[in-house]
Amino acid sequence: MSTHSTLLFTAPGPSFTHSIHQTTTPTIASDQVLIRNKAISINPLDYKRIAYNVLVNQWPTSGGFEVAGIVEAVGDEVKHVRFGDAVVGVAGNGGGVSFGFQEKTRLDGRNVVSKPKGLSFEEAVSLPNAIATAVSVLHFGLGARLPFLKAPEASTVTEGMKTVLILGGSSSIGATAIQLLRFFSPEDTVILTTSSAKHADHLKALGASHVFDRSSSSLINDIRDVAPHGVNGILDLVGAAGADKRYLTLFAAKGTRIMAPLVTGTDVVKEDVPEGVVFRGPLFTGALYRMVNGTARMLAMMVEEVERGRFRLPVEVRVVGEGLESVVEGLEIAMAGVSGQKLVVSL
Repeated sequence: MSTHSTLLFTAPGPSFTHSIHQTTTPTIASDQVLIRNKAISINPLDYKRIAYNVLVNQWPTSGGFEVAGIVEAVGDEVKHVRFGDAVVGVAGNGGGVSFGFQEKTRLDGRNVVSKPKGLSFEEAVSLPNAIATAVSVLHFGLGARLPFLKAPEASTVTEGMKTVLILGGSSSIGATAIQLLRFFSPEDTVILTTSSAKHADHLKALGASHVFDRSSSSLINDIRDVAPHGVNGILDLVGAAGADKRYLTLFAAKGTRIMAPLVTGTDVVKEDVPEGVVFRGPLFTGALYRMVNGTARMLAMMVEEVERGRFRLPVEVRVVGEGLESVVEGLEIAMAGVSGQKLVVSL
């Protein structure tokens, strides 16, 4: 019976009390894949789960929702990857041996795809969650037309989304959403976003029409000056509108108007939005997994667009360190706050 190392957190709290535990390496079902991880990512949900006991059913627990590595075993029903392939995937769906903070992870075969050529494991692992969440909020929130999602999902497409405001454009999700909107929306779609000023050039290169300094005292008026007739959709990825209700005054007076907040902890609620504005949220990445056939189509799109050179890494990849112990350092950095970076650990 073989074993592998797993990072376990023994109790909730910001001290991230932990141990390295030897876990029995699981067998796989016919529709599963076992990966030896070469890189794992750290997302805001990771530190929130451990520090604040969010979405944890029992302790001790592990974590990690994105992995990249080498296939060590593959079920008979999985045909798109083989033993020895370099892959990237969405982890954590089911907990336990499906978490990423360990040497080996068992995944649903639908949530695994070949690593995009030209990207390192550390670069590749920075993508799945950003793309999954951006797809989820764009499609189920704003009703954006994403051609790699087929019917019946296409029934949620919303017409008249001419001006979109993305709050939190320098996050990995925000920078990904900007690219997807630019790829798949009409050419004249106006994409507005907020971020710290230092990220403005990068976000414009990804497709943003205008980037507003989130710390500006005239921010709301700055947006009004550029969009005097208002915006049709607001995608709130950072809880900004929950903290500052003035954003809700930026909607157009008529036509399509949608408020789509992502779960952050400071979310806008339905009662906050003006009359006539459609409220869709708070949204969670899991909506994509439940309502679309796994993440197969989304991940296939990711690989295709990266290899075509059209999709760029949304944010800088910052390698915190090597080995499972480095995950704890990464969680501490994430909790302190990062901007325009994705935290990754090499294994």
